[in-house]
Amino acid sequence: MRRISSKLTYANVMSTIAVFVALGGGAYAASKFVGPTGVVKLCVSNSGGVKVLAAKKSKCGKGTTLVPVNQRGPAGAQGPAGTGAGGSGSTYSAGSGLTLSGTSFSADLTKLQARIAGSGCASDQALQAVAQSGTPTCTSLHAYSATGGDEAYASTAVPPGNWALFGQMTAGQANIGITVYCSLEVNNSSISQASQSVPAIGNGTVPVMGTVTTTAPNGTSIEVSCNTDGSGLPVWSNGTIVALPLAALN
Repeated sequence: MRRISSKLTYANVMSTIAVFVALGGGAYAASKFVGPTGVVKLCVSNSGGVKVLAAKKSKCGKGTTLVPVNQRGPAGAQGPAGTGAGGSGSTYSAGSGLTLSGTSFSADLTKLQARIAGSGCASDQALQAVAQSGTPTCTSLHAYSATGGDEAYASTAVPPGNWALFGQMTAGQANIGITVYCSLEVNNSSISQASQSVPAIGNGTVPVMGTVTTTAPNGTSIEVSCNTDGSGLPVWSNGTIVALPLAALN
């Protein structure tokens, strides 16, 4: 027995242990000599003798040195990054006007207009603006008009909006020449004037034009009215006022 022990070397004992453990040398070998972390403890003497220390022991006998051996080996180099879905590590964020939920982008309706079914306006209206929520602002395409018959004025009312106003009046004089003065008025305030000389025994038609923006919610009074310089008594006819929405003229 002494002859056999003297021929043992560190290298051949280590090889024997490695092969024994790698080949699964039985539950006894794995549980008694291999620790829970995979370390095998060797007691090596100065003469080269080797003894395997039980896993539960921590010290070798006198004249020997403890040499732990890790059967798992050192950790290898890190492998390359995966190429599957999400393997690139890219991240996404929603820009202005967008929202991001998981992997789905959507429109941010607090910044973008919603789609309108049709125009959202009535048949006699035009689309003027669209709110962020998608609510349309419409402007009328309907014209308003009135005639004054044989009076010196003609009047009507229009809803809020931008309007082009046209008015006219015909004055006839049978005895002397006169000058007729006509005015377009909005809520009794003149916005445009015109005058026309009417000869004796003749007629004169006075046209007046102007534009206005109205804001009264219940309608704004518009009127064409005419008078003379105080001489003569003309016979008034064809008094007319017309209001056209500017949107219809664009």
